[in-house]
Amino acid sequence: MKIYSTNILEKPVIRSYPGMYPLLKKACLALLGTFLFVSGSWAQTKKVTGKVTDSNTGEALSGVTVTIEGTYTTTTADNTGTYTIEVPAKAALLFSHVGYPVQRIKVGNSSHIDISLV
Repeated sequence: MKIYSTNILEKPVIRSYPGMYPLLKKACLALLGTFLFVSGSWAQTKKVTGKVTDSNTGEALSGVTVTIEGTYTTTTADNTGTYTIEVPAKAALLFSHVGYPVQRIKVGNSSHIDISLV
């Protein structure tokens, strides 16, 4: 008489179904690989800092809105014109301010981007 259990980790189930252990092992490894892949893609963000100035006067511009293109993630330059924003890999930043056209800059490998608005 075979003993059947609902707990798949008990030995009677594994003894009753010898092909189950390799299958269970493969399923656990696939699940672990999925978690590692997803956590790796979350980690691909970086902090970008910089300073925004006026191209004619060289003065720092405060209140400039810095947006990650295609998202609603924004930050604003402070009184000294500096900003900090967390961006995903291969992102582009949009710089906008009243009286200036919007400028688009690809981040690439840069972690510091200074820009002069024209």
